[in-house]
Amino acid sequence: MSTHQIDTQLLGDYKVIRKLGQGMMGDVYLARHRFLKKMVILKALPEELSQNSSFIQRFEKEVALLAALDHPQIIKIENVMCIDKAYYLVTECHVGPKGEVETLSTFLQKKKQLDESTILQIASQVAEALDYAHQINIHDEPLAHRGLKFNNIILTQDESNLRVKISDFGLSRIIGIGAVLCRSYRILWEMMAFQSGFEHGDAYLEHFFEEDGNLSKLHDSFSQYYSFLAPEQKGRVDSNRDQDVKADVYSFGILLYYLRVG
Repeated sequence: MSTHQIDTQLLGDYKVIRKLGQGMMGDVYLARHRFLKKMVILKALPEELSQNSSFIQRFEKEVALLAALDHPQIIKIENVMCIDKAYYLVTECHVGPKGEVETLSTFLQKKKQLDESTILQIASQVAEALDYAHQINIHDEPLAHRGLKFNNIILTQDESNLRVKISDFGLSRIIGIGAVLCRSYRILWEMMAFQSGFEHGDAYLEHFFEEDGNLSKLHDSFSQYYSFLAPEQKGRVDSNRDQDVKADVYSFGILLYYLRVG
């Protein structure tokens, strides 16, 4: 199990500025279009997916539908690249004055307890995005996020107002919840084995052990992802039939709980 490592500053027409982080589904980079000078986010999909013919078929068939989503609270997919048999998503970029990306996860770490006004601002915008997507049918099924969590809710500050943007909309649909969970379990197992003194043999995980704090971040990503999954997503990884908008409603309820309780 591996992912393509970006070892060059230039990827297609994009100059890679720095790595923003990694998670269950690959690495994320801050980049700039070399001609338009526009900042973007590059998401490198795992290498094993690029070698999966079923994934490639679904990806090429449905990614254009996801790119057509047009809502102020949904991160826009601006481009898709396939370079050396690796797939990259190019999305719009929302960063702070120092080039940092503020997720709801990092926001809550700083704020701890939110007032009701802030909770309402965040929750209402997330609900608007979900409501918009749920009214769109793809292959006779409402479009659901299926992976809503703190880390894919991006926040920007506009004077006194918080602006919410949701990323990775519909990506779990293309990848498949089974592939997401299998990858998550594999990474978690490698982490636990390494911490227990066993050698880790997966080349993809090598870079997680290079810097202090990476294991903790990856564990938090897994814990967060799994906590937000609806019961039917955890119990039926071989079928998407029941993983529809009801799963998003469940995840939204978990979101409200954490926002309120802290």
